[in-house]
Amino acid sequence: MKLLYKIKITGNINVMTGMHIGGSEVELVIGGVDNAVVKDKSSNRPYVPGSSLKGKLRDLLGRHQNMKDVKHDINEVFVLFGDGAEGNHRNAGNLIIRDSFWDGTYDEELNLEEKSENTIDRVTGRANPRHMERVVRGANFNLEMILDVYENYNVRDSFHEQNEGRKIKLIPHFKVEPGEKYQNNLLQTLKTGFKLLENDYLGGSGTRGYGKVKLTFDQPEKILFKADGTVVSEKVSFNFND
Repeated sequence: MKLLYKIKITGNINVMTGMHIGGSEVELVIGGVDNAVVKDKSSNRPYVPGSSLKGKLRDLLGRHQNMKDVKHDINEVFVLFGDGAEGNHRNAGNLIIRDSFWDGTYDEELNLEEKSENTIDRVTGRANPRHMERVVRGANFNLEMILDVYENYNVRDSFHEQNEGRKIKLIPHFKVEPGEKYQNNLLQTLKTGFKLLENDYLGGSGTRGYGKVKLTFDQPEKILFKADGTVVSEKVSFNFND
């Protein structure tokens, strides 16, 4: 497949309710935080790992299209995210999602909060307290994604399951679509994923009110690489915000 161009997607993640994306465990101190948020080691500021955002978008789109396993992903979801690794083979997908870093000034005392919670043992009634660290409402993170657009796509449009004892054999079928024609299908699928995310949550404890986010986007940018080594960019007529 020939790479035609890349589409750069930039924007902002605005935190609408306290958000917790877990980091490495910290030393426990009596009365202190025992579930810290993930932080960039160079600045010690919270950030949103690209893997967290990509995994959430993929999960939401898969559930929206009734695909119960990543190895069953088809059509645009397959092109964007691939179908995971199996042995030495992996279809990685054509979408790159960068880590999203803190946007604006940062003050740990103002921009992080500690939330005390309890889980209750239904049998004994005993409370098990824990202290969650959260990024506060109103925080912002820069957002950047890169979508590779090819001349022809290998798109898995269906799969078939055959029972062989306890094993399930997947038989993929492929079709080829023109890259220019297929571009907006990919962008529209991403837009659907963004809308699903805004009505779901990012990070952990979403059913407890954590992680509501609002996404805003700049106009996408097409990046072309010329034979002489020059790079040309132009705007793409697509709106993620409406």
